[in-house]
Amino acid sequence: MNTPKKFWTVWGEGKAPGVVQHPTHEAAMTEAMRLARNHQRAFYVMEAVGIARAVAPPVEYVMVQQSDRGFAV
Repeated sequence: MNTPKKFWTVWGEGKAPGVVQHPTHEAAMTEAMRLARNHQRAFYVMEAVGIARAVAPPVEYVMVQQSDRGFAV
């Protein structure tokens, strides 16, 4: 399983969450300032602090043995 990488994104209040993952805080800050200037409203710089992910359960293969009364595990 891959080790998650820290990233930042920019969010404008009342809008859909950002989809661009900026590799540095500075890159996200620059983008937030550009968006604020162009749209005349506030934009937040959001930092990824953790991740929740599902881990697949292990799978096992069991051979079936034949008994005198039929098959059994």
